[in-house]
Amino acid sequence: MQLVLFDSAEVRTALLPLTYTRPVADLRVGSLTIAEKWAGNWSARSAT
Repeated sequence: MQLVLFDSAEVRTALLPLTYTRPVADLRVGSLTIAEKWAGNWSARSAT
């Protein structure tokens, strides 16, 4: 299964300046990215 993550405009602007250079899913929370955490929870690979 493939997990597709996308950024909404509201979330992207709320996380500025962090999201100027990368998608929200590529931000690190601890040692993993948000995409890696979601992929692990769903036993899927991320397609950001």
